[in-house]
Amino acid sequence: MGRAMDTPLGRLSAVFPRQPKSRKRAMDTKDSAVWRIQEVIPETHDVTSLVIAGPEGATGVRERHPGQFAIIRVKTDDGWGEPHPFTISCETGCDSLRFTIKSAGDFTSTIRELKPGTEIRCDGPFGKFCSDIEDKDNIVMIAGGVGVTPFLSVLRTFRQSQATNRMLLLWSNKTLTDAFARDELEQISQELDLRVIHTLTREEPPEQTDTDRIMYRAGRIDGELIAVHAQLNTAAFYICGPPAMQDAIKEQLARFGVAGEAIQTESFGG
Repeated sequence: MGRAMDTPLGRLSAVFPRQPKSRKRAMDTKDSAVWRIQEVIPETHDVTSLVIAGPEGATGVRERHPGQFAIIRVKTDDGWGEPHPFTISCETGCDSLRFTIKSAGDFTSTIRELKPGTEIRCDGPFGKFCSDIEDKDNIVMIAGGVGVTPFLSVLRTFRQSQATNRMLLLWSNKTLTDAFARDELEQISQELDLRVIHTLTREEPPEQTDTDRIMYRAGRIDGELIAVHAQLNTAAFYICGPPAMQDAIKEQLARFGVAGEAIQTESFGG
């Protein structure tokens, strides 16, 4: 079940609860590893990937499982900015970290303006979403928009280890151009036991492009679509996207007899 701390506000409340001023001052000035922006990559018109590199010995965030998030603060002329939680979208074990961020507010709308070399304070990893996914033989990942980021971390990690898990990714976007990792997912599907279904809510899918690994459908992800392509009685389900989407999918999965214990969720706007 989704929990309050699975939202960005809940995540911050759990990790950085309200503190007295003296306690907050100590937290703001503590000696933690400082990373630097390595690259800023425009993915779509409103999604940007931020790649940061850390100093030697900053192993905390590197030692993580796919699907976890970190909390970053950007260095400004006035000191360290406010904390912001983002899912790590790169594979585990790499020296740099990648965050794939949708422009949806005052801070996220400035991500593309950040410059390489800018200092970043990075704390983590946090979260339990997908913590057991490597142990599941039959995996169904359901994403709405930028909610695909934890699954990109999973798939990039699995690609690195040549995992043999059976996987299905259903990814809903408004248009095809919003599916920024489409080419990469097709490549991964050729290397792993992965099928990908793209659903488009605001345009018709491209014609004659379906393969046995990559498919396109019009409309939203629903129980009927999942039931056709997933083994409902054996699959472990992971859902990440806007709360309304998650609630609708969980309700429909329940109608098809999927137990709540087989479903994990992570919530944020997508």
